[in-house]
Amino acid sequence: MFALVLAILSNALCINVKDCGNGRNIVHLDAFSVKPDPIQKKQNVTYNVTYTFKQQLTSATCQAVVKKGAIPLFRKTINICENIQCPIDAKTYNQHGSIALPSIVPTGSFNAEIHCNDANKKEIICFSGSVTIK
Repeated sequence: MFALVLAILSNALCINVKDCGNGRNIVHLDAFSVKPDPIQKKQNVTYNVTYTFKQQLTSATCQAVVKKGAIPLFRKTINICENIQCPIDAKTYNQHGSIALPSIVPTGSFNAEIHCNDANKKEIICFSGSVTIK
């Protein structure tokens, strides 16, 4: 699921990823990697992500923001169940893929944060990270 979020948010690829949640979230981001490192304009970016659902999830909405410094460059709300079939079973998932990074993406350092909540507005995962595009 979160690989899907990352694929949709191609400008929000995060290399230095950390959990910004409260430690009680029902989804745990186990591992995330991106190649090449550093990311280069006009090149494909390959990602691999492993995450674990501690319980079944029937719906989720994610809010994403990408900033350069304090300036928001990109905001997006994603209803996860519009993109994949829900409910999502409690287990560990591994997804991988490739994203073509368009030439219009600016170079520099960026910060991204993604918060996802269930239908009851309870946080299910939060992760943030930074990336440099050369």
